[in-house]
Amino acid sequence: MRGTPRTAVPYAVPVLRPRWVSFLWSRTGPPLDDARRAGLDAAWEEFGLRGAVVLHPISILPDSGVQDDVVCTDAAVTANVLCRNRQGLLHSSFELTDLYFHPSDLGWCTDDPRLVQLVHERNRR
Repeated sequence: MRGTPRTAVPYAVPVLRPRWVSFLWSRTGPPLDDARRAGLDAAWEEFGLRGAVVLHPISILPDSGVQDDVVCTDAAVTANVLCRNRQGLLHSSFELTDLYFHPSDLGWCTDDPRLVQLVHERNRR
């Protein structure tokens, strides 16, 4: 009796959802003023995200591109994620910082299912 099967059984695991979502920021955005901060804080509460999320620099994706992932097109989600990011850690209790002073934070991605679902819901709007 052999330990290997005689008949090859091919199988494939279907991709149920895109595994990554990306958050991209341009340097052209204005600094955050009080009105914009209030709007982003209100939107953040509406999202209902609790706990921590690990973010990765966009350069870790294959081919340094955003081919197989989904790019967030919702400005409020993108601004909240990037302005609350602390070197790859996003926590729901972090305060907003101004991206104008952090040019290295212009592109981050995650495979956290909570943010993946949020981005899919917001991109459909």
